[in-house]
Amino acid sequence: RRRRLLRLLRVAYAPQLALVLLGALALYTLFVAAHSVYALYHFVSVRHFYARVLRVPDAALDSLEWHEVVRRVTRAPRLCRAKARLTELDVANRIMRRDNYLIAIVNRGLLRAPPLRAWLPAWLAAALCLTVRRSSRR
Repeated sequence: RRRRLLRLLRVAYAPQLALVLLGALALYTLFVAAHSVYALYHFVSVRHFYARVLRVPDAALDSLEWHEVVRRVTRAPRLCRAKARLTELDVANRIMRRDNYLIAIVNRGLLRAPPLRAWLPAWLAAALCLTVRRSSRR
């Protein structure tokens, strides 16, 4: 009976199945292309920031140390609307903001980490944490 059903599916619905799979492949290809364009735009904006604002040439990017980048960021004019100049602490706070946001959500009880781990698989709890981190970037 199962073989008969498989044979029927192969013969009767092969063109429709091929169209559905082709449509899914086209949607996936469009999604990947759109994501690549977005990533390229982000890369160009970061490159522009390093080249124009921080005045770091492309050749120096691989040998530039972190403290030099922070020094250039703190000396760059008007990177922050609230302050005239950023400090090293401001730069560190901006970098750690995403993690601190997630920690604050857990501490306030909005995201209960121990009960989630009890009834969710570990990979799903990790995916939830990544989702919260990604949403805090926006």
